Amino acid sequence: MFYRCCIPDNPKGAVCVVHGYTEHSGRYTDVLEYFRERGFAVVAPDLLGFGKSAKTLGDMKSFRCSVEAVASLLMHLQENHGIGRFFVIGHSLGGCMTLALAGLYPDLVKGLVTVAAMILIPDYVSPMLRIVSNILAAMFPKLPVQKIDLANATRNEAVKAAAKQDQLYYRGKIRARTGVQMLKGMELARSMLQNITAPSLVLHGSKDVIMPQKGSELVLKELACTDKTLKVFDGWYHELLNEPDKEILFKFILKWINEHNR
Repeated sequence: MFYRCCIPDNPKGAVCVVHGYTEHSGRYTDVLEYFRERGFAVVAPDLLGFGKSAKTLGDMKSFRCSVEAVASLLMHLQENHGIGRFFVIGHSLGGCMTLALAGLYPDLVKGLVTVAAMILIPDYVSPMLRIVSNILAAMFPKLPVQKIDLANATRNEAVKAAAKQDQLYYRGKIRARTGVQMLKGMELARSMLQNITAPSLVLHGSKDVIMPQKGSELVLKELACTDKTLKVFDGWYHELLNEPDKEILFKFILKWINEHNR
C-alpha cells in the first residue's frame, strides 16, 4: 500500500485521511499540509485498487482487506514512531472504510470524521445490476458495469480540470468486483455503527447528488457514541474537501479535533 506521511517532532496528535472511490491520496495533499502545519502527524494511503496501490485502476479486490491494510499501516506508524490514536477523516468510500475501521479497530481511532460517507446504495445504481452483481464479479471481475456521474462532485472548476489530467484518477465505470465489494463494505460499516464509541463528526453537503444525505443521517442515528455531531453545509456538493470554500471546512474540522485531542 502506497502512502504519504509526515511526522513532525513531538506531534500534538495524528490525522489519517482516507480518500474516496476513483481517487488517491495525492488529491488531499492540501489537507495533509494544513494539519501538518498545525503540529499534527499526517498520513494518507492510496487504498488497494486505487492510485499507486493499484495493479488495475478501479479494481478493489476486497473491502475488508483494504480496511485491514489501513489498520496495519496505522499500527506500523504507532509502533515505529510513538504515535497515539488517530483522528481519521474519510471521504465517501473512505468514510465507509473509516466507520468499518473504527468498529473493528477501536484502539486505533481517537475520533472520526465522515465526509459524505458511502453508507447507502444511491438511487442511480441499477436494481437489476444489484441482483446479478455477484455473478458478474465472479465471471468478469474487472468488467466496467456501472456508470457514476461525477460532473457535479464539486463546484470547483479547477479541481475538475485537474482530475481530467490526473493519470491516477479512475474515470471509468465501476468494475463488477469493485461494485460487489462496495456493497459488502456498506453492509459491514452499517453493522459496525452500534459498536463505535469514538467521538464522531458527520459531514455532508446539502446539494450532494452522488451520496444521499440520508446516509449521514442514518450514521448519526445509529452510532453508539454519545459525542456525535451532524453538520450539513448548505449548497455544497459531494467533495466537501475540494469545494471552493474548503478552508471553512478545514477550520471547522480542526476546531473539532482540537476540542477532542485530549
